[in-house]
Amino acid sequence: MNKISSTSEISSENYSVDLWIEVSRLRIALRAWQQELAKIGEHISMLERDVLARPAVDDAASSSGSNTDVSTATLGPSPWRESAIVAGRRMQKRLREIKTEYDLKIQECTMVLDGMALSTQLSWSQIGYQDTQANLEIAKDTRQDSSQMRSIAFLTMLFLPATFIASFFSTSFFNFQPTGSESVLSPYIWIYPVVTFIITAMVMACWYFFTKRRRSQVLRAKSVVDGEKLL
Repeated sequence: MNKISSTSEISSENYSVDLWIEVSRLRIALRAWQQELAKIGEHISMLERDVLARPAVDDAASSSGSNTDVSTATLGPSPWRESAIVAGRRMQKRLREIKTEYDLKIQECTMVLDGMALSTQLSWSQIGYQDTQANLEIAKDTRQDSSQMRSIAFLTMLFLPATFIASFFSTSFFNFQPTGSESVLSPYIWIYPVVTFIITAMVMACWYFFTKRRRSQVLRAKSVVDGEKLL
């Protein structure tokens, strides 16, 4: 599998984010328009109920004057009222069709967003799987290294006492072939433990100092990073 360069990965991520934002905005706009269409339908229904559905005698009375006696039985429905009612019902039908189309578009936007979410989850799952495989490989390598270190430690413990004894007794502090009044043990034997103790203390102090200094630097860098995240 060919690896994508970091620039291509960043461009792909930016494109995905921009696409998600645009689709989300489109879905919000479609829902807003759908609500406006519903309001228009309500206004048309209100107009038909409160104005157009009133008795035709109101028109006759208003046109002939308030003192004219008009019988509702002799008056038929007003032509403009019927035309307005028919037009209003056609408008409501068309509004319902548009709302249905908007529902389909909103469902398509939702499907795209759900697909992007699913793709993101699959990508994270793949990354998690790769991390798991890498951790398994690291665990295997660590196990092999630890077994080798145990072997080295065992050999060190096996040969170190003998090496120390051989080195210690091969020094000039011991004379195993004394002549005359010479002693087997040198009177300067005290130099060995004193110098050994001083050098060991210096080495341990240097190790402790540098270890603590390194730990302080790591903690300081971590606190700086945490502070930047809070900002």
